Amino acid sequence: MARRARLPAQTGTAGAPVTPAVPVERVSLDRYPGYRRSAPERAEPEAQADGPGGPPRRRRVSEADRRAWQEWQQGRIEDAFADGQRAQAEGRALDALSAFERAHRLSPDDPVLMFALGLARSLCDDHAGCLALMERLGGRVDMREAWVTAASAALALGLNQRAGRHVERLLSTHGFDPSLSDILGRVMEATGRVGWCALSGGGPGGDPGGGGAVLNVLCAGPVQMIADGVAIPPGPPRRRALWRSHVLPEGWERWEALEVRDGAGTPLLGSPIAASRIARPAGFVEAAGPRHIRGWAWHPADRDRTPQILVRVASDRGDGELVARLELDEAADPLPGNALARPRRIDFAVPRRLRGARLDFTDAAGQSLFGSPLDPLLLSDLRPADRGAGGALPAALPAAATAGGIDVVIPVYRHCRRTLDCIDSVVASRQRSGGRDVRIVVVEDSSPDADLRAALDALADDGVIELLRTPRNRGFTHAANLGLQHGAAAGRDVLLLNSDTLVAPDWLERMREAAATAGDIGSITPLSNDATILSYPDRRRANPMPDADALTALADQAARANGGELIGIPTGIGFCMYMRRACLDRVGGFDEALFAQGYGEENDWCLRAAALGWRHVAATGIVVAHEGGVSFGEARQFLMARNAAIVERLHPGYDAAVAAHIDADPLAMARRRIDRLRLLDSLAAEAAPATVALVTHDQGGGVERVVRSRIDALRAAGRAVLVLRPSSEGGVCVVSDGPADSHPNLAWRLPDETDALCDLLREAGVTAFEWHHMLGHEPPMRELPARLGVPFTITVHDYAAFCPRVTLVSYGRRYCGEPDLAACEVCVATLGRRTDEAIGVAPLRARSAREFAAAARVVVPSQDVGRRIERHFPHVRLSVEPWEEDHPELDLAAYARRFGAAVERVGAVPRAPGRMRIALLGGIGPEKGYDVLLDCLRCAREEGLPLEFVVAGFTPDDATLREAGCGPITGEYEAGELPALLAGFDADVAFLPSVCPETWSFTLSEAWRAGLPTVVFDIGTPAERVRATGRGLVLPIALPPAMICRQLMVCAQRSIQQRDSLAKTAVPPQFGHRSAATAHDSRTAAEAAKRPAASAAERTAADAAETTDGF
Repeated sequence: MARRARLPAQTGTAGAPVTPAVPVERVSLDRYPGYRRSAPERAEPEAQADGPGGPPRRRRVSEADRRAWQEWQQGRIEDAFADGQRAQAEGRALDALSAFERAHRLSPDDPVLMFALGLARSLCDDHAGCLALMERLGGRVDMREAWVTAASAALALGLNQRAGRHVERLLSTHGFDPSLSDILGRVMEATGRVGWCALSGGGPGGDPGGGGAVLNVLCAGPVQMIADGVAIPPGPPRRRALWRSHVLPEGWERWEALEVRDGAGTPLLGSPIAASRIARPAGFVEAAGPRHIRGWAWHPADRDRTPQILVRVASDRGDGELVARLELDEAADPLPGNALARPRRIDFAVPRRLRGARLDFTDAAGQSLFGSPLDPLLLSDLRPADRGAGGALPAALPAAATAGGIDVVIPVYRHCRRTLDCIDSVVASRQRSGGRDVRIVVVEDSSPDADLRAALDALADDGVIELLRTPRNRGFTHAANLGLQHGAAAGRDVLLLNSDTLVAPDWLERMREAAATAGDIGSITPLSNDATILSYPDRRRANPMPDADALTALADQAARANGGELIGIPTGIGFCMYMRRACLDRVGGFDEALFAQGYGEENDWCLRAAALGWRHVAATGIVVAHEGGVSFGEARQFLMARNAAIVERLHPGYDAAVAAHIDADPLAMARRRIDRLRLLDSLAAEAAPATVALVTHDQGGGVERVVRSRIDALRAAGRAVLVLRPSSEGGVCVVSDGPADSHPNLAWRLPDETDALCDLLREAGVTAFEWHHMLGHEPPMRELPARLGVPFTITVHDYAAFCPRVTLVSYGRRYCGEPDLAACEVCVATLGRRTDEAIGVAPLRARSAREFAAAARVVVPSQDVGRRIERHFPHVRLSVEPWEEDHPELDLAAYARRFGAAVERVGAVPRAPGRMRIALLGGIGPEKGYDVLLDCLRCAREEGLPLEFVVAGFTPDDATLREAGCGPITGEYEAGELPALLAGFDADVAFLPSVCPETWSFTLSEAWRAGLPTVVFDIGTPAERVRATGRGLVLPIALPPAMICRQLMVCAQRSIQQRDSLAKTAVPPQFGHRSAATAHDSRTAAEAAKRPAASAAERTAADAAETTDGF
């Protein structure tokens, strides 16, 4: 059952109301009931057997795995959000901030979580963090509350002009909310504007006399109103508390731009106002029975306004009988993909006398809602399409495009610049093809965009296009049918093209050639970045749209790779579809009664054509760029679902046919050929003398970081690079030139396609391999260097070469001590392996010994790693090459100054005076010290120590840590975010409590760049690095929690003293080698007196700490 999210009223720490930087009562999430967060999409769950911190066991990821991960992730999001709600209700502002930060990090694009976090930051006086988040939110969903909150935060920071820009955006594109008058006045004063203006179509900001839409104005004198260039006399003013209102005349809903100026001609804050945008509702209707229509509508730019929907009998000119005027005041279910929407319910019973009539649901300007017009009786009584007699093709079929020529038909409505770019690309392609009887037919579907209408008129006057216009907006399908019929009498074929596409110079010529190959082809569709089953390069999703130059290059590569290849498909795709006139004559046009605004109309047409014997093919040598999703807006998902169901009812088995096509994937080789050519062209352009192939896993983390560093280094040295990663499908190796998704079709199933993979690597000029990780790869991967006859280097990132558990962690979730072979075999048999191959410890070590001996070089990042490798492989030749340069000649302050990033402290977490804050970084699983952290938390609470622990990262069990007193836990973060998180924490010390011998630790470097002395255990490379630089403290790994806490306090006190000293002196004090005993001596007698008596074990541990390197 979905949890309902609702933020309670804001209260302070003592239960008293808190006044944030924004009016929370006006922007509370209570205004968006029914909010259900969506789990973020992810190709593959993190399969971590023992929690964060170690490499996962690699196996094929099933759909059940993905669903389980999404459910688990969804639970984490909801739990974090609920924690934030609870904390706000109890007046714990900082706890609420921490919880919302965690929820947002788990689902960073969720608008409700962004909004909740922005408010929480505002309540904690983090105005910079609030501003950054609200600007991002406003840019994504153009939410009125986001802009006013951003303006308030900008004012608090003294960024007056920035606040003015946000209010300008708010007033010009959103309906008026009277509660905002205070901040409008503050911004007006701060920016020196002469007044402000705002439009309201109704609701709280509407006409106080009940007259409907008004222009609200705060201005000392009279105002001028100019609507789309025409002066409009202001109606008689009606006084409000601080401003006045002018009733707007009928037809205001059609104004594109309403300019408002004072008597001297100075524009008011908020001018010009996009009146038609504010008036325009979003909505959708569908049949729920033969006499029942349901749906929703709302005003995205005027959320408080009650939508008024007109129900008419459908007519060509929109002047049919008015059946009803609906006032929608009942909330509808939340909209998928927009949890902040406020849809109102449509529930309409069709009068008996109108049974069988097509009904049109429109706004006041006559714009139909999506799904309208519709006949509920027709939709409720659909039958499968007739596939009986008359299905044979004509006896004589044309062998090429008809002599009548070709019409390129482009239905258009909005998006002037994008539409003109599309037309320009078609014009260029026509010129390239010689313009042989090709007409560009643009069907303008009663566009409200004056600039677009004027531009189309100019093109038509110049003879560039033939322009058709509809008397009112009728939707994509009607506009397309007008274009299809335009050349019917002359027998012209049609190239139907969306206005959000770009075509390459040779597109028209190549589409014509494809049509000439066979007379029974009814439709031809090219590949595109966004074309469902014809998407390229990744067929599973919409890919980014290439620009004109990139499209030209890609189209050339597709042509060279696939030539004129045509592959049968179950349906054409309507973004770009060649339609043969002979087929159109037999099948007819699109079905406007069922698919008014589009989506599904081409599928129905293709299936009707297929029933008559026509074929539909994909032209794999042609590519068209497609923005996708532009035409449908917010109602897209509803329209898609409704029309897909209609298609399946008309053509039973269609869904199964498409699913079978996807499973068979007959276009796989065509996509691979294009990817191969793209890759080889890229390598040829580099003109490198040699190519190095890097073999790695696909689990990210430190290995991926090193791989990317190696890519940069190799390219800087003049080498080309290929990267070989496994696929989540299992048994598949994917080749790219760096990023994991750059060439998704260069996927080779091993061992079956090993020869083909070797052919590609030879052609790419591979002269050497670097093995970084074999996790997920099939055994033939290890044979590639020998098969190609080239050397290979092994780079050691962990201990998988001799430990199937990889991290050397055994019983009790502690370091195993690297016992003898027999003990290792028992450990693996008892606790299980974390690698993906069923190989015993002895055979594993024997194979690794052979591979180490055969390798040209074996690279390790530290002396510590080298000693462990040599312990098991004494004859191996090692090269120690640190992943980063630690610069031991620099003290911590100097290192941070030179290598630390200047970051804005976003999401600052205040703390109580006198407390010392300890930050843990990264994924804190068992290997990375989860149990140590939990023990330290409990110890600090029991002994009343002034320690706060915070986690910039994630753990396998946040709840238990929080119950033990842990502070904020951010959750997962993206690369590059950690410096800002650490700045926000304002910690005194970093603590990396790994209980396994880490091979490097990039988090240690991050801590140093943040200027944090770092405490580590005496194990692995981190201890070696801290000792070498003196930038922290090294503790015995067996130290009890009480002693760990006290050593952390020593380190924190030292850090605080040095920061205080930095603030007072121009020359920073030095962090250097210092024993823990000296640190103990620096405590005051009072502090020592407070310390409970140490146990014998603690005294022993303390004695050990006496000789530990510190700072």
